[in-house]
Amino acid sequence: MPVKSPRVPSYCIHSARNQAYVRLNGEMVYLGEPHSPESREKYDRLIAEWIQAGRVYVKSADRFGITVNEILLAYRRHAETIYLNPDGTASPEIARINRALRPLMDLYGTILAVQFGPKALVAVQNRIADSGVKRTTVNHRVNVIRRAFKWAAKEELIPASVHHGLQTVDGLRRGRTKAPESVPVRPVPDNIVAAVVKQLPPTLQAMVQLHDVTGMRSGELVIMRVIDIDMTDNGNCWLYRPYRHKTENHGHQRLVPLGPRAQEILKPFLTTDLQAYIFSPVRSREERNAARRAKRKTRVQPSQLDRRKPHPKRTPGPRYTTASYRRALVYATKLAVKAGDLVEGSRWHPHQLRHNAATRIRSVAGLDAVRAVLGHSSVVQSAEYAALDIELARTIAAKVG
Repeated sequence: MPVKSPRVPSYCIHSARNQAYVRLNGEMVYLGEPHSPESREKYDRLIAEWIQAGRVYVKSADRFGITVNEILLAYRRHAETIYLNPDGTASPEIARINRALRPLMDLYGTILAVQFGPKALVAVQNRIADSGVKRTTVNHRVNVIRRAFKWAAKEELIPASVHHGLQTVDGLRRGRTKAPESVPVRPVPDNIVAAVVKQLPPTLQAMVQLHDVTGMRSGELVIMRVIDIDMTDNGNCWLYRPYRHKTENHGHQRLVPLGPRAQEILKPFLTTDLQAYIFSPVRSREERNAARRAKRKTRVQPSQLDRRKPHPKRTPGPRYTTASYRRALVYATKLAVKAGDLVEGSRWHPHQLRHNAATRIRSVAGLDAVRAVLGHSSVVQSAEYAALDIELARTIAAKVG
């Protein structure tokens, strides 16, 4: 398999042969007469193709002798250059691509890419379905595989007919596959939220309450900073502009209105450090330790006053991540079950709080208001978030039906 080079290879001269050459992934490629326009043009073309192919060189004579693994390696390197966050870090899409390509590498990684056809893709599709993921996830991962082969066809690493053949494989359809269906996300009952909030330190309590009131995404909640909040509207409604959000790559602007209830939740956490994150894991840890000390019934021994490690391997970061926020709520849910406030097996996800907000907004102001507040691009998308108001439906049916 070609080895990835960390730099752009140089235009070199082979004196003994009187030939210009460039070394691509360990392969010496002759360009022609040194310093001639033809050799320079060939060098520029090869370097451009090499970079476009993810810094992998495929000899013209072996163009269609490339294996599936080599195709996927080149595609992943290409994906790492385009799926980036604004700060240059890898987008979560990279991890999704890796999960999608793994079954293909396991089953067909060593065969020639030109031999990978529709029947082979169906076998990969079945392998993904057998892993227990949802039907929609199976279809998404198969589409990632198609996208990889489409890119390879565009780069002329494989004949276009290979990609065209993969297009004949249909996605799994509802009711016609053993892959389980996704369960629609519903709002989480208020009594569950209240029971969980009781088990959280004040910082996380405020996060859950603000999440429930505003309906913003978890990723927008955990990155809140004072500098991103416009408080100039005479205190009636603040506007929060996340510096990073889900649809920024599509050129969309995201504004989260913060009404009086949201403002009251936020005020105790606002500081003069405008760049600092509002919700700090360090502060949450201090609150949790203080609560434990308050519950202590015996006197603390002098040797136990400070048990902090001088050089801990793990320390709280500057802010919560969506994963750490979710884990905190999962742990608090288990504590609520242990305390008897929730039944055994209670489970929920922070994203359900977004559905809570959507349902409340829809019952008061309709779907257009849901779209505006939650930042959706269409009313159809908003309808998926707002649960039906059964009482309203029963009232209307009693009058007109």
